[in-house]
Amino acid sequence: MRGMLMFAHNNDLFDYGKMAYASALSAVHYIEEPISLVTDDGTWSELVNSYPDAERLFGDPILIEHEKRNERHFDLEDGTRKQALYHNLTRLRAYELSPYDETLLLDTDVLVQDSALRNVWNSTAIVRMNCNISNLVKKNPPDRIVKIGNHGLTSLWATICYFRRCDAAKEFFNIAEYVAQNYNYYGALHQFSTGLLRVDYVMTIAAHIMSGYVPGSESVVTPLPGDDTVFAWNKDILVDVEKGRATFLADVEGRKFPVSTYRTVHCMNKDSMMNMADRIIDQYA
Repeated sequence: MRGMLMFAHNNDLFDYGKMAYASALSAVHYIEEPISLVTDDGTWSELVNSYPDAERLFGDPILIEHEKRNERHFDLEDGTRKQALYHNLTRLRAYELSPYDETLLLDTDVLVQDSALRNVWNSTAIVRMNCNISNLVKKNPPDRIVKIGNHGLTSLWATICYFRRCDAAKEFFNIAEYVAQNYNYYGALHQFSTGLLRVDYVMTIAAHIMSGYVPGSESVVTPLPGDDTVFAWNKDILVDVEKGRATFLADVEGRKFPVSTYRTVHCMNKDSMMNMADRIIDQYA
């Protein structure tokens, strides 16, 4: 049995349940597999009260309590920043909570716009995530690989993650939880700021541990189909969505230009994703 999994916990700024519903509709449209939602009672109640069809889409929710450890600044559509709790650590329980033998784990701010991710199924890989990323405007900045800390580990991006049920994947997520529990130590070891616990960093370090601490060696993590993930960064504002196309006002050296992408895209500016959520729902419901 295979399917997709999302995590959503509302905070004072964003209705993550609604964002998950919009994103999940696009994912089911293109990937054509069931999707489950891990959430909390309050988020789920708000979602089904506003969008009763969410019960049909997600089925029974996987209800858990979220942690209250993380707090971060969020960039808003008007250019300001606000601070709020950020409930992202429950994603490290994905292996434990997934009802599927093969799972495609998606962030709620991923807008699926093509069927490339269908090619993850029946994979012999244990865990699949991308380290290569591309931008809406590829010449500014160029496609890039991001390094974490002064030791130069290549960052994995956990925004889209495939895993299959096996002992090695279970061990990977167990190690990831261990890294999260000892995040200050690993921050000091790899020399990065630990003010915000980043799941990307946690999974990068877990993969490094499982590869025997040897950079560049064969990793437990292999790339997703397509080998890169499109990122719309914090200053790129989502302004329109049609089925299979997202249009942003992309930031190019401080100036805004309209740019459309037809690929699956990670919308880093959650405020603009929220402001377009009803439009996404209308397109894919």
